Amino acid sequence: MSFIFIGRSGIANPPWKAVKSSKGNSFDIFDNDDRLIARVPWHSVAMHDPEKLSNIALIAAAPELLAALRELAFHLHMKDIPLSEKFYELINKATPGMPPIEPPKSSTGTYTG
Repeated sequence: MSFIFIGRSGIANPPWKAVKSSKGNSFDIFDNDDRLIARVPWHSVAMHDPEKLSNIALIAAAPELLAALRELAFHLHMKDIPLSEKFYELINKATPGMPPIEPPKSSTGTYTG
């Protein structure tokens, strides 16, 4: 996976990984430099909670999903294929430190983002 599309976003170095803490009371999300990104409390009641496990997996996959979305937006933009406004809003919401991605305004194939 190429992270070129989120390279200057201020997002901790991907990929991220979820690891059950040594005490067993949380799942810790680490970046690729083993820096702690988030801690999700984990109790014995939650051990078989599919929603909690899904949320942990989603947090860990966030930078890769964002990179894929920005790359998809780039390629569609180059073909002058606009996406829904909500798509652009979500990407831009997740990357406040980067230039916004906007729908194509012309058929030049020039990427603005």
